[in-house]
Amino acid sequence: MLYDRLLLAGKLDAHLYEIDQQVREQVEQIVRQRAEADGVNEQLKAEDELLWVSLMNQYQAAAEEQVMPELVYC
Repeated sequence: MLYDRLLLAGKLDAHLYEIDQQVREQVEQIVRQRAEADGVNEQLKAEDELLWVSLMNQYQAAAEEQVMPELVYC
């Protein structure tokens, strides 16, 4: 029902853009916080790039699992 109202009012694109921005900001913040808490930094990236990529992918997936239900699927 919300979809139809936004579409008919011409506000759907703006609403979707706003939600997308909120999701991206929250995911980036969570990833940054988890990386800092675990000591994942540029030094690790230089020393063991595969480990760094693996950890960052894990943080990204966990953050998306946390944020998406709150902002997108509700």
